[in-house]
Amino acid sequence: MARTLRTGRTAILRVKEAPSAATNLNIKFKRARPSILTADKAGKLTALKKGKMKITVSIGKIKYVGTTTVK
Repeated sequence: MARTLRTGRTAILRVKEAPSAATNLNIKFKRARPSILTADKAGKLTALKKGKMKITVSIGKIKYVGTTTVK
């Protein structure tokens, strides 16, 4: 999971659950440097200023880590 955004832009980080009938997955987004990028509960990312950071997506006990660069 890697993504590049320009300052002031937004993007949606989509998480595809498996199986598709799963409910109450408790998906959480965590940013290493919140001054660079915001992320809401729905996965909407907003680039605030230039920099590079990690985003962790947690689904229950499973974690995915990716890098986002803001230009």
